[in-house]
Amino acid sequence: MNPKFKISVRFLLIAVVFFTAGFLVHAIFFPHLLIGNPDGSVSLPSRTPTGQPNTMITRVTYNNGAFSPRVVQIEKSYYISIINESDTETMFLASDHPLISTPRGYGKSEELRTILYETGTYTVYNKNNPQNKLKVIVK
Repeated sequence: MNPKFKISVRFLLIAVVFFTAGFLVHAIFFPHLLIGNPDGSVSLPSRTPTGQPNTMITRVTYNNGAFSPRVVQIEKSYYISIINESDTETMFLASDHPLISTPRGYGKSEELRTILYETGTYTVYNKNNPQNKLKVIVK
């Protein structure tokens, strides 16, 4: 067997072993990065495999300057999803909780989905239309 071939096969095997080891270490210490989006959020289906609504996600819609429902109560460490359904207005959210604020106006069908870990009552409003508010109660 050619000595150069032996060296390249050995190098290839070592590279595969180190790559696999690195991937496994990454999967152990950062498992959320394997199932989530690049920004760290996780996209969960809105329905379970049985077709029942997913109770871990509380869905709120924004349309025509109003939130529906206007008051929601969620469990700590559960998701809240706020979706802009307005054809004419952007949803530029501001809140007393930083995770329920948006860095820019969200257009039609864009969604803010986050997990709230701190209990309390938070108020959310659209900067472009501040008179209508959403009240989020985290238990």
